[in-house]
Amino acid sequence: MRKLITIVLLAFAAACGDSTGPDSSYLGTYALRSVDGQPVPFTIFASGDDYVRVTGGSLIFDSGDSFTTSLDLSYRFDGTVENESEWTGGTFKRAGNKFTMTDAEGDSYVATYDGSSTMTINADGVVFVFRK
Repeated sequence: MRKLITIVLLAFAAACGDSTGPDSSYLGTYALRSVDGQPVPFTIFASGDDYVRVTGGSLIFDSGDSFTTSLDLSYRFDGTVENESEWTGGTFKRAGNKFTMTDAEGDSYVATYDGSSTMTINADGVVFVFRK
């Protein structure tokens, strides 16, 4: 009987174990899909022929608890079009599906992971949605 109990306990422990360690499905590269509910690309500002557009962006979470984000913009003023990418990076701390991201300037933002493929960041009231 003791042998049977031992086998059952070992089988139960093996079933509860996680051979891959902590869930790391959040790691990787995400593409910017929307900002405040507006799908990318979208126009932030337009007046006559002049505009400012968000054309894309990315979010990268790596295994060293660091992140990098980019926001791709296109400007047209006085007939001249310019494209640029704004980059920032920093570190993050994870608590379940919530991530506190702190950039190089010390500003903090909260990201929420859906457990599958979407990371949502609220940065000073602006909501960015990224998907793998």
